[in-house]
Amino acid sequence: MSLARAGSIPAFGKVKDMIMGTIKDVEATEIQYALSLDAPTLLKILDKDTISEESLHEHLDKIEAIRDIDYNGHFGPYIYLKLSADHDDSATWCIIHKIIDEYVASA
Repeated sequence: MSLARAGSIPAFGKVKDMIMGTIKDVEATEIQYALSLDAPTLLKILDKDTISEESLHEHLDKIEAIRDIDYNGHFGPYIYLKLSADHDDSATWCIIHKIIDEYVASA
């Protein structure tokens, strides 16, 4: 699984000069991620979801900092989720990776 971090808002520095003080600051409160999987892994997840008592979505949804989880394959082999910016840290990502890895391993 690969992860592309959105990070800060790089264009804001250029825009800030144009808005002449109207906006004093910008803070990311939530970050949307697309976690890239290979197609066979996503198929394993989708297959297990149909027979499991608890789907991967339900496992991930237990992390209160995560919302808008989607991985139906329509836009490719990705798990999309939004993560609260104040929980965008290594501890939360370790939990996310562990949940996904264990779910796939048991599929």
